[in-house]
Amino acid sequence: MTSTTRKRLLIGGGGIVALLVVALVALPALIDVNSYKPLIVSQVKTATGRDLVIDGPISLSLLPTPTVSVTGVKFFNVPGSKNANMVEVKSVTVKPSLLALLGGNIEVSEVTLVEPKIVLEINAEGKPNWEFAPSVAEAKPAAPKPSSPRPLSLGRLTIDNGTLVFSDSKAGLSVVADKANFTASVGSIDGPYSLAGDASINGAPLRLDLAVGARGANGHTADLALQAGGGKLGFKGTLSELGAAAKISGMASASAESLTTFVGTLVKLAGQPEPVLPALLAGKFSFDGAVDVSQTAFAARDFKLALGQDSGSGSLSVALKPKLGVEGKLAVPKLDLDRWLVTLQQTSPAAAPSASTAAAASAPVATSQNFLSDLNAKVAIEVGEVIYNKQPVRNIVLEIDAKDGTVAVPKLAATLPGDMVLQAQSTLTGDAARPGVTGQFSLVGPKLRETLSWLAVDLSSVPPSKLQKLSLRGRMSSTGGNVQVSDAVFELDDL
Repeated sequence: MTSTTRKRLLIGGGGIVALLVVALVALPALIDVNSYKPLIVSQVKTATGRDLVIDGPISLSLLPTPTVSVTGVKFFNVPGSKNANMVEVKSVTVKPSLLALLGGNIEVSEVTLVEPKIVLEINAEGKPNWEFAPSVAEAKPAAPKPSSPRPLSLGRLTIDNGTLVFSDSKAGLSVVADKANFTASVGSIDGPYSLAGDASINGAPLRLDLAVGARGANGHTADLALQAGGGKLGFKGTLSELGAAAKISGMASASAESLTTFVGTLVKLAGQPEPVLPALLAGKFSFDGAVDVSQTAFAARDFKLALGQDSGSGSLSVALKPKLGVEGKLAVPKLDLDRWLVTLQQTSPAAAPSASTAAAASAPVATSQNFLSDLNAKVAIEVGEVIYNKQPVRNIVLEIDAKDGTVAVPKLAATLPGDMVLQAQSTLTGDAARPGVTGQFSLVGPKLRETLSWLAVDLSSVPPSKLQKLSLRGRMSSTGGNVQVSDAVFELDDL
C-alpha cells in the first residue's frame, strides 16, 4: 500500500468518525424526548393509581456518555395523607451502560438524585402509603410473552442532600432523616450491595458504611460501621439470607465516650423518646466479641467489655423458644462498688411520674414466681475483688441454676474483711412436678471484730476479748417455696 493510499484511508476514516461525533451531538436535538412525558405519566398512573408530575424538561445527551436528565419530579401521595407528595426530586440523572445495552442487559452505571424527599407513612388504621392501587387494566394484564430473564444492575446511586420522612400514626413513631448524602451500588438482586454516607436523623448526626457481598455457600458477607452520639458500632461477619429471617454471625464491636449518650442517641434515631438512664452508665464503654443473632436466639461468645474503670469478660446466650433460656458466665477482676454507689447518689431528683407510668404502676404485674416458672438459667459470676466500705471483698463466686420455677445456688463463696469466709452450695432435687433444693452453708471467721468494724458496727462498749471468732454451719432445704434449716451449729468465741 502506497503512502498516498494510506493518507486517503486516514482522511476518510477521520471524516467518518467526525460525522459520527456530529451525529451523536446533533441526534438528541432531533429527538423530542419531552414528547414521551404523557406516556410516562400514563404508565405510572396505570401501575400505581397515582399521579406523576414532571414540571421540568427531559434532556438527553449521548456524549461523552449516554445521559438522561429530568427535573421537577413529583409523585403524589395517597389521598388524606399529611404530605401531598410521596416523592419529590429536584433532578434525576441516569447514565445507562452502553456496552450492557448492546449485550441485551439492563444495567445502569450511575443515577444521581438531587434533593430528593421521600415520605413513607402508616395511617391510624395501619395501612402504609407504599401500597398502590393499580388501574383495572393493570390489575388484569394480558398474558406476558415468554422472554429470557435479563440481569439488573445499578452501578452507582448518589443522593445529594436528600430527606426521608417516616411516620407511623398507629405506633406513634416518627423519624426524619435530612441532610442525607449517600452513595450506593447494587451488583444484582442477590448482591453485592454497598451504602456509605451521612445524614441527620431526628437531629442526631449519623455516619454509615455498609457492604454486603454476593450470595455464596454460607450466605452473604457483611461489613458494617456506624458512628453516632460519640460512639461507634461495628460488625464483620455473615448473613444467612437477606430479610427478617436472616441469621447473623460474626465479630461485633461497640465503643462510646459515654454509654448513656450513645444509647440515648440510638434510641432517638429509632424515633423513640430518649430514655433517662442511670448516671453510673455515663462512663466510657467498649465491647468486643463474637455474636450469633436470629429471631429466636442471641449469643455473645468470648466477649470483653469495659465501663468506666471496670472491665470484664465472658459469654452469654439467650434462647426465646421453647422456653426462655439463659446461660452465661462473667469474670470481673476488680469492681469498685464504693465508686458506683457514689455515682448513684449523684443522680438527679426523680421526675414526677407521667400518666403512662402511673397507669403501668396500677396495672397488674406478673409475679417473680410466674417469671421463674418460664425460665431455665445457668449463670456463673466471678469477681476477683470488690471494694466496699474502702476494703476488699475477695474471691467472690456466684453460680445460679434455675429450672421450672426453682432456683438453686451450686456455689456461693466470698472472703470478707477479717478473713471471714462465706461458703454455700445447693442443688436441684426431686422430679419436674415437684422440684426442690437441698444444700449446706457456712460462715467462719477468726477475726470477727475486724469484720464487724468493716460493717461499721460500734464495738466501743464490747470488751476487747469478746467477739473474736465466729463459726456458723448448717444444712438447708426448700420445697414449694418453704425453706428449712437443719443441723445448724453456731459458735461464738469459745462458746
